[in-house]
Amino acid sequence: MSDHRFCPQFQTMMEKVPLGSGTAVLPIRRCLLAERMITLLKEVDAAKEVAAALALDPDADPPRCTHGPDLEPIEHSRCTGERCAGSCSPAYRELLGRFRISDPVEIECGAAASAKEQA
Repeated sequence: MSDHRFCPQFQTMMEKVPLGSGTAVLPIRRCLLAERMITLLKEVDAAKEVAAALALDPDADPPRCTHGPDLEPIEHSRCTGERCAGSCSPAYRELLGRFRISDPVEIECGAAASAKEQA
């Protein structure tokens, strides 16, 4: 049984930033679902502008995103399995659907979907 408090789509990547007197290590928050969404959107001509608007750098690998698919910030305390199941995953499917993009991969959110979402 997974812990609904934590979203498996959330990750922290450490990035070294050179400074004049040394190097700082900064945590970069990532949402794998948002990155996947941008990757899929930028493959469709009609959706490229949307991908560019939703990501800091849609052409980076992985794309740099500051918000989840629900357009809320990517933050450790806010990225939960409940948010993923109730907000991010539905927003992800809706946005892809508007461009007739289907993702055959089932999204793992760490929380059981509600009966309404299973219908």
